[in-house]
Amino acid sequence: MSRLVKTLLSLMLICPEIHGQSTYDYSRITMYSGLAWDLTTTVAIKAPEANPILGQHPVRQVAVSTGLTVLSDLLTHYLQKQGHEKLATVFDFTVGSIHFGARIWNLRTIPNSNQIGIQTPLPIFMPSQRSGANR
Repeated sequence: MSRLVKTLLSLMLICPEIHGQSTYDYSRITMYSGLAWDLTTTVAIKAPEANPILGQHPVRQVAVSTGLTVLSDLLTHYLQKQGHEKLATVFDFTVGSIHFGARIWNLRTIPNSNQIGIQTPLPIFMPSQRSGANR
């Protein structure tokens, strides 16, 4: 991942303007940072996409994922303005969690993820590496 992306993600999390804001604002940050993490692994691995909605072309994958996330952000912003801030917060955290889950899935499905420059914070075990798989 490029230094620019890492810097932007770090600034989003420690930006002094965000401190003191509502949980809804943090949920939006979670949603967009989850999208960024998901897209960096999706584009980097160059493996077939499992989600048929996203297609196989990287530009389409980025466009569809980003478009759907922005659409959900607009909808939750409308919910928040109508007085349903808790529902909007839960929805944003859910969308962000789905993106983070997709990133973990991407890292688990590629053998040798460290060879293409993706640092995995958690140990990744492929099925052939698990004990008893070769028996």
